[in-house]
Amino acid sequence: MNNNLPPISSTTAGVFASSSRAIRLLIANDENKFFDGFRPELDSEFEVVATARTSEEALRRALDHKPDIILLGNCPPGEAANLRRMKALPRPPKVLVLSDRDCDEFCSDILAAGADACLSKSEFPSKWRSLIRHLALPS
Repeated sequence: MNNNLPPISSTTAGVFASSSRAIRLLIANDENKFFDGFRPELDSEFEVVATARTSEEALRRALDHKPDIILLGNCPPGEAANLRRMKALPRPPKVLVLSDRDCDEFCSDILAAGADACLSKSEFPSKWRSLIRHLALPS
């Protein structure tokens, strides 16, 4: 047993999915400024493999970068088709949709379209870490 390994801190432990590798995120949002404040924390706790401005671009980047989770901001009803395409990929990522509205009906529709979770942007600051880690757990 190698006792020369550094201890695992609570921050370091959160970075790794059950397969002992970093949780890979793709951030897709037409409002890049929303994530700007969280980006240093996202980068320190997870591996941000790509960013996109639309769900269509996120779909293309997901094919190339194979994220574990897509953070998809503002998924209008017309873009639900891209959400379904993301979930149909050979190794489908989990999809966390962020909403500008605190609307149960919106989240119900998005979850029915295939999202794994829906969270209002007002809830994001307090819940994102635990939700991302939860989504990264094997199904």
